[in-house]
Amino acid sequence: MGEMTLQVPIDTPKQVQKGCDAMKDAPTIPADLKAYFRPVWMVLKNKTQFSINPDGTYFYSGCLHGESSNTSAYNVSGFGARNSWGGTTGGARFKIKLDQNNEVVFVIGFSNPYVGYYGAHIEESWDIKKNGYAKVAENGNNIESIHTYKGTSSSGAPLKFRLRLSIVSGQTMTITVVQEVWEEE
Repeated sequence: MGEMTLQVPIDTPKQVQKGCDAMKDAPTIPADLKAYFRPVWMVLKNKTQFSINPDGTYFYSGCLHGESSNTSAYNVSGFGARNSWGGTTGGARFKIKLDQNNEVVFVIGFSNPYVGYYGAHIEESWDIKKNGYAKVAENGNNIESIHTYKGTSSSGAPLKFRLRLSIVSGQTMTITVVQEVWEEE
């Protein structure tokens, strides 16, 4: 839609690649969560220079298993949800604070119902129920951030970036946020 100027240095494409190359492997579903009937394990891959922070959940059925925590830059984390009588269905909201004045808020929806298919959805929004859970689709989806962000590298080179967000459904759902950086022309 529009461009937003950031007041923090932006990682160069090489720095982003180096950070992504150093990322650890995704955590596997814990045995105590796997023991439940219809669990969901969510792996969050943060391929950005920013921290991704949980900011609320909604459950149609089921509940969180353990706690979801901040996922620091170029890192991977996992969190789980477990079933109730209807399986495990709901959503969660996350915030990515880009600088003092700018943030990206996105929601996910997930579904591992008692009857039906695994489903997932991701969208840039505040409304977990309406734009996360209610839009769950069998294969998940991917999106691009609404805005393009611009600023400079730590050495003063003008840069721009967009965020690409995706979610893949399954008992282990993979949420990936990628910082796609290029030099400003």
